[in-house]
Amino acid sequence: MGVTCLLLDRKKRYHSLLADIFSITGHKLLIALDEAKAFELLRVLPPEVIIMSSEDMDFWFKLLDSEIYIPPFFFVESYEEGDSLKVYGLRELNYMVLPFNPIELLTKVVELSKDSLASSTNLGPMNILLKLLRSKSSSLLKLVTEEGQCTLCIKEGVVEGSECSMDRIRRAFKEATEVETYPYDHSKVNIKHLFKNNWGFISGLLKEELLTEEQVSTAAEEVPTKPALDLTQPIELGDKFYWLGVGDEEGLFQRNSYLRIYERENVKVPILINPGSHEDYPTIRAKLEQIIGTVDALRAAIVLGSNLDECYNALSLLQVNQRLVVITSLGIALKLRTLGIPMGRIKTIESLPNRKLKLATGDVLEFKPANFLPESGSFVMLEENKGRLFSGRLFSSLCLYEEFSPMETANPEDLLLYSLQVIPSRKLAQRAADLLKEGYVEAIFPAIGKPVLGSENVLSLSDKLYRLRTVEESVEFEDEHILEVCQGLLESIKSKATPGELNPFLEELNQYAYIHEGNILESMVSVQNLPNLIIGLMVTKGVRPKLIREAVRYLYMSGLFPITI
Repeated sequence: MGVTCLLLDRKKRYHSLLADIFSITGHKLLIALDEAKAFELLRVLPPEVIIMSSEDMDFWFKLLDSEIYIPPFFFVESYEEGDSLKVYGLRELNYMVLPFNPIELLTKVVELSKDSLASSTNLGPMNILLKLLRSKSSSLLKLVTEEGQCTLCIKEGVVEGSECSMDRIRRAFKEATEVETYPYDHSKVNIKHLFKNNWGFISGLLKEELLTEEQVSTAAEEVPTKPALDLTQPIELGDKFYWLGVGDEEGLFQRNSYLRIYERENVKVPILINPGSHEDYPTIRAKLEQIIGTVDALRAAIVLGSNLDECYNALSLLQVNQRLVVITSLGIALKLRTLGIPMGRIKTIESLPNRKLKLATGDVLEFKPANFLPESGSFVMLEENKGRLFSGRLFSSLCLYEEFSPMETANPEDLLLYSLQVIPSRKLAQRAADLLKEGYVEAIFPAIGKPVLGSENVLSLSDKLYRLRTVEESVEFEDEHILEVCQGLLESIKSKATPGELNPFLEELNQYAYIHEGNILESMVSVQNLPNLIIGLMVTKGVRPKLIREAVRYLYMSGLFPITI
C-alpha cells in the first residue's frame, strides 16, 4: 500500500520532481506552496509524513502546537545541518542532504510512515513519541543513554509525566542509544515531574531550540516587511526637498542624507545635507544624479558631524566637483583636514556673520552651535523661512527598516533611547532642549532615523529632553542587582528569539558568563559591564533589531544605561 506525504514547497524547488517519483512508485504526494494550503490539505487528507526544507521548520512547530503529530522529513544543505536535528530527538531518517537520491528519499519516507512501535534506535525518540501521540496510545517510553535512563508515561495520547527532570529528558532525546516502549503501567514509574499538556511537554523539551507557543505566533507576525516607500529611490519630502538616504535592513540605524534645491527665478542652489558614509556613496550619488543630473551641479555639502558615517562622502564629492564647498564648524573642519580635505575648500560657520548664510535665492540658513552634542564642533542648521532644522546624530532615533519612512514622525521613545547614546549629562540634554526653542522649528530632520514633524511634536520633544535621565545620573547599583536585571533580560531574549538567533548568542555569552540551566551564576567580566556586553553580543550575533531595541529599553527602565549599540 502506498504512502501519503505532504510536501510544503514555498520556493517551488521540489514539487515537480517529487510528484513524478511518487506517482511512478505508487505513493501519493499532496503539494502545498504555502502554509495556508498545507493546513487545508491536512484537514482533508492527513498524511503519514510531511516533507519540507529545513528553512520551514517553524511550520512543523506550528503543527505540534496544533496537536498535529506527523513525523517530519527535511531537506538540508549539509550533513552537519542534518546531524544538528538530533537536538529535536530526530535521526537520519528525518533528513536528506541536497542534492538527493530519489530512491533513498522514498526508502526513508516509507520507514518513517510505518506504524510499528518496536524498539528502534534509527527511528529515534521523537518519531516514536509522535506515533504514540497520534494514535492516542497508552505506553511507557524508555530512553536509554550513557547517563542512565528516563521513562515517559503516556496515557491515551497525552504525556503525563516522568521521573526525570526536563533538563535530563532533553539530553536523553538528543543522546538516546536505545528507545523502547512497554505497556502502560503507572505504578512502574516514580513520577516526579508532571506536564500540563502535550505542548507544555514538547515546548519545555525543546526550549533551548524550539520556539514557544507565543514565539511561534510572534515569529509569524514579525516576518520583516519592506517599507511602503521604495527606499532605493529618492523621495520628495516637499518642494525641491528630497531624501537621498540608505536603509539598513539588519540594523536600527536608518541613515539620512537630504538634498535641498533653493530656487528663485533662474537661480538654483542645490545643497547636500549630511553627505553620508563611504559605503553609502554609490547609492547617494546615484540618487543625487537622478535629480540634478550631475554632481557638478551641486554647490555645497553641509557636514553636521565629524563621525565617518556623517562626513566621509564630502571627500569623495570634492574630488569629483572642483567647485563644491563644504560648510561645517571649525572643530569639524580640523578633523576633516585629517581626511585630506584642504581648508581652502571649507567654509566654517564661525566665519559667517551671526552664523547665518544668505543664499543668492534669498533663503537664509542659520547655524546653531551644539558643542558636545555629541562631539566638539557639533551644530544644527535651521532654514529660517521653512522652520526645518537639520541635525547630525543629535535628535536621531532608533528605527527598524520595515518601520522607516522619512515622511513619518519618530516615536518619542525611540528618539530618547538613541539620545542616551549621545547625550551624557543633564546639562547637555537641557542645552539640546533649548535649541528647539530658539526660533521657529516646524520639523527636525536628523542624520539617523525618522524626522520629528510638526511644531507640537518638536516642543514635546524639547520638554522630554529637559527631563531626560542621563548616564550622568545613573545609580551605582550593587552587582547583585545588575545580575538580577541581566537575568531578567536573558529570560526575555530566550522567550522571543528564534533558535538561529538564540544559540549563537548564548554560545558566545557563555565565554563571558557561567550560565547553568538558563541562569547566570557568575560573570567572568566586570558585572558593571555585563549589560553592555549583552547588547553588544546581540548585535554581533545577528539577533533581530527589534529584540535589540527591546533589550535597550528594558535596561533603561531598570535603571541601567547601555551606551553601545
